[in-house]
Amino acid sequence: MPPLRDVVLLGGGHAHVQVLKAFGMRPQPGLRLTIVAREAHSPYSGMLPGYVAGWYAAEEMHIDLARLAAFAGARFVAAEATGLDLATGRVRFAHRPAMRFDVLSINTGGTPGGLSASSFVTPVKPIGRFVPAWRRLVETGPPAHLTIVGGGPGGVELAFAIAHRHPGVRCALVESAPTVLGGFPRGVRRRLLAALRARGVEVLVAFRVAHAEHGRVYAEDGRELASEHVLSATGVAAPAWPAQAGIAVDAAGFIQVNACLRSVSHHNLFAVGDVAALRGADGTPLPKSGVYAVRQGPVLAA
Repeated sequence: MPPLRDVVLLGGGHAHVQVLKAFGMRPQPGLRLTIVAREAHSPYSGMLPGYVAGWYAAEEMHIDLARLAAFAGARFVAAEATGLDLATGRVRFAHRPAMRFDVLSINTGGTPGGLSASSFVTPVKPIGRFVPAWRRLVETGPPAHLTIVGGGPGGVELAFAIAHRHPGVRCALVESAPTVLGGFPRGVRRRLLAALRARGVEVLVAFRVAHAEHGRVYAEDGRELASEHVLSATGVAAPAWPAQAGIAVDAAGFIQVNACLRSVSHHNLFAVGDVAALRGADGTPLPKSGVYAVRQGPVLAA
């Protein structure tokens, strides 16, 4: 039957991958499904440390979105959205005509938080941009001295992976809080710190990075750290365009959703992954972690 409703999946994140799989296994008559993503291959964040450690090739950690879309009977469009026109139900792009939708789901991730990308600084998120940047960084030999900014689970995993794959690299892990892995039990932190130091990783806490340039990382308290390159693993910031479109966002700019992952301001809008403001049962914000995006997939598909 001819399409009666247009559902657009904006972004190729983990939750949308599961939506495509679910609709491929159970097609919905009268529905035209479209996925719009910046890259045709979506990296799985859980395999990033293994890729950096040399256990996986880049091809093994990526999902072929175009092939998955074909399985789901969906259209695949390689593009990056620049904004939304909610009054007419359209997604705007820089270099292609706007796309109409009846229902829109946003899984675009955030923008790099903390240090801005430069020839000296590489943000870890979005992972789709980090993977080729990391490949270029190490293809002629990794930097002799590398700094990871951010002592959360992502930064710690990355430090272990680099120490495994490139044991000759002097790696420093800096964290603005008084301890790395602040949300973890004390015994876990103690064992992980001992393991990091055993692998030659220098751990610096209460080191609030002010800026990084010209081979040095500068802390707000005046301390300096020499480094050939910096990896920023401090999380993500919200993109500007959801708030500019009139979608309800939290104080940090992330899209507010209810327990069904639906926008609290627009009934035909859903948001998942890093771009969404999610809270746990106790009301505390959930971390911007891929594990939550994976759990959101079946809920979003339903």
